[in-house]
Amino acid sequence: MDGIGTSISHTKALKYFKKAAKQDNIGAQHNYGKLLERNGKPYKAFKWFVRAAEKGNCRYSQHRLGELYLDGIGVENDDSTAFEWFQRAANQEYSEAQLALARMYFYGQGVSRSLKKSFEWALKAATSNENGRAQYETGLNYLKGCGVEPSTEEALKFLRKAADNEDADAQLLLSGRFHDGGFYEQAFKWYNMSAEKGNILSQYNIGVMYKKGIGVAQSYSKSAEWYEKGFYKLLLETDYLSGKDLDF
Repeated sequence: MDGIGTSISHTKALKYFKKAAKQDNIGAQHNYGKLLERNGKPYKAFKWFVRAAEKGNCRYSQHRLGELYLDGIGVENDDSTAFEWFQRAANQEYSEAQLALARMYFYGQGVSRSLKKSFEWALKAATSNENGRAQYETGLNYLKGCGVEPSTEEALKFLRKAADNEDADAQLLLSGRFHDGGFYEQAFKWYNMSAEKGNILSQYNIGVMYKKGIGVAQSYSKSAEWYEKGFYKLLLETDYLSGKDLDF
């Protein structure tokens, strides 16, 4: 579908997946729905996701249906139905759907609000070694005691996992912890990783650290490079800085 080893032809892919989808191939039905979405046909895509999802074991289509119902794409918004589809996919150990359930329980969307259940589903999603976002949100839950007894040790464990999985917000939060503990080189390392992903606060902090030579050799030119990325003006416009550097 992604044209690995061959030239990409969406027209040919559409024909291929449509033919296979009509023959009741679940994977083809899901992929055909994805291609229809890319081609700006959400209503047609929705129908094929339904056909695949209703067979019971296509967790990807079930999760996508949850998103479509939640956002009102190709179908009218229905939080309760979105919750049901997310739950079906989550019960098949799909971490993205488990995280979606956690958020719905947190906000009380389509279900009664429950911070405890929100935490439980986020934790399930976080056990996936690849779901950095779920690990970040689980870390925050432990840090704030949201739906679980607070635990700095558990929070840092999950935040580190999330940071290792390239979650920019986790990298930012971890950087702050290292900085507060006086581990400036480690703080710079994680700020830099987060900044490279476009995190505005990390970009600012990198600029400050280069400017003051904290955790890295002082360099006004590199400091200026980060300021010139545009985030400095943005922060000034939102009165975040009030014309002052961060208080390191």
